[in-house]
Amino acid sequence: MRPNLRANKSRPGIGPGPRTQRPCALQDDGGEVRLAMAAMGQKETKVTDLWRELAITRQTLYQHVAPDGTLRKNGLKVVEGGQARHRHGKKH
Repeated sequence: MRPNLRANKSRPGIGPGPRTQRPCALQDDGGEVRLAMAAMGQKETKVTDLWRELAITRQTLYQHVAPDGTLRKNGLKVVEGGQARHRHGKKH
């Protein structure tokens, strides 16, 4: 075994800390999901302007609302009051 690997094994606890859960970027208390749905349903909407206005990433927008303005699974959970989940099933 190489010396640096042996040294790393002898020092447990070194490395990244536990992963923290981030809150969901889109909240429905202000109607952000509904606003995104209405805007995405219109052809003249510029998606870049929309996600910048909502202060979220493009990926988050498309995780919650489809390009035609319909809700996706994560968006439905936010509207229903539950939290959206990551791809791996962990809650935000």
